[in-house]
Amino acid sequence: MNNIRQILIILSILSTIMIICLNLPIQVNAQPDTFPPGSKPFDLSYTDWGIKWWQWLISANSDESPAVDTSGASCALNQNISGPVWFLAGSYGAELITRSCTIPQDKSILISPIETLYTYADTPEAKTDGDLHQASKKDQDLVKTWITIDGVTVPNIADYRVHSEVANFTYPDNNAQGVLPGPTTGVVDGYFVMLKPLPVGKHQVIQYGSLLDSTTGAVSNFGSYVKWDLTIK
Repeated sequence: MNNIRQILIILSILSTIMIICLNLPIQVNAQPDTFPPGSKPFDLSYTDWGIKWWQWLISANSDESPAVDTSGASCALNQNISGPVWFLAGSYGAELITRSCTIPQDKSILISPIETLYTYADTPEAKTDGDLHQASKKDQDLVKTWITIDGVTVPNIADYRVHSEVANFTYPDNNAQGVLPGPTTGVVDGYFVMLKPLPVGKHQVIQYGSLLDSTTGAVSNFGSYVKWDLTIK
């Protein structure tokens, strides 16, 4: 009889453990929720969004450019508050910098770990649109790049590369690119990843990109490396 009682007690304990385990939340490292390559977020292609990202980036002067910002103080500069997308800038350097940014909860987030813009304003040797296409493509043909969202790497990032047609751009006075202000045309090439809106709370995004030496394959002297501490609210 005692043996039967012990068996019943053990079965009861095991049943209780199983119920607890079934009700525990399952932690899954799901891949980041992005708009897939080739899609049209908000009716625009990734290439179109890459153009808009560059138009936003160069709209700031050199003193407040989001690309030279080392703290996140410029992360809201010239953002389209009524639009669906928030832009995050890279940096002008291979050393890791940390920025903080607060983003409204309904915004998708466009991240570019590495990219280039060749215009007639900053490429005086370019005589034709074909020259701009060739220069921008060659610039981005050999890179090392990745993005992590809350510790999870965006897979197949090579699929997020875009190459644009010739588009219109305007450099302001005292621009961070150091070129003559005014309208010009140019070509965008690079990597753009758009996240769907993140849940309310704290998140971390790390974006890295560097050009590689075409001869040795080693990292060259240009890079972009930013850790974002994001607050979504």
